[in-house]
Amino acid sequence: MNKLFCILIIALATPLIGGCSSGNGSSASPPTSITATEGDGRVLLTWTAEPGVDYWLFTATDPSLTAFNWTSLPNRMAYTNVVSPYYLCGLYSGSRYYFAMNGRKDGGPGGPSSPTITTALPPYNAGAGNWTVNPVSLIQNIYGLGYASLKNCSNTTTSAAGSFAAVGAGSAIFTSIDGKNWVDHTLASPISTDLYAVTGYAVTLNNPGTLRWVAVGAGGTSVYSTDGGATWL
Repeated sequence: MNKLFCILIIALATPLIGGCSSGNGSSASPPTSITATEGDGRVLLTWTAEPGVDYWLFTATDPSLTAFNWTSLPNRMAYTNVVSPYYLCGLYSGSRYYFAMNGRKDGGPGGPSSPTITTALPPYNAGAGNWTVNPVSLIQNIYGLGYASLKNCSNTTTSAAGSFAAVGAGSAIFTSIDGKNWVDHTLASPISTDLYAVTGYAVTLNNPGTLRWVAVGAGGTSVYSTDGGATWL
């Protein structure tokens, strides 16, 4: 297979992995002792790794999944150069997911697929876990709350990270990075209109300044922030 063509396919994350090699490396055995621990919309995967091996992870909601047929399966995803432990989030609560892995050395072709493992995510339950009353009381009545993810949850230290925004009576706007400590914001052109809903997203992950927020309220009012919630217009 043409080397340039293989590199292009890998860059698009849609190859049948075992057929492409980007160098003079070799295939490797898949990791051992792969486990999947389900959570609320997320799964934590762990495995036993061999030194010098790059592992790739494949997932879908079809039990026929292997490291080589994932491109045709529902809810398919592939992750390259993964390290244990590895979080996957943004998954469908109440669904069953399947996982397979393979390995390569020095950019070689993917080796044989690991046995496929599976886990079922529990249905969403907002009442699960422990809820604590926030010691900080916001002055205005709050009518809407939004959350924007800032970090991809697929990392070795945390399942997710982001920012909160709350809006309410009299164009009240607050932001928080932990849900406990809130910063009060004043619109550049103050208004007295109530705000009812707010939503946001990160243009670039891991860069707080790229968070974008939009809030809407009574009478068709709309305000926004393009600098992570520091300034609202």
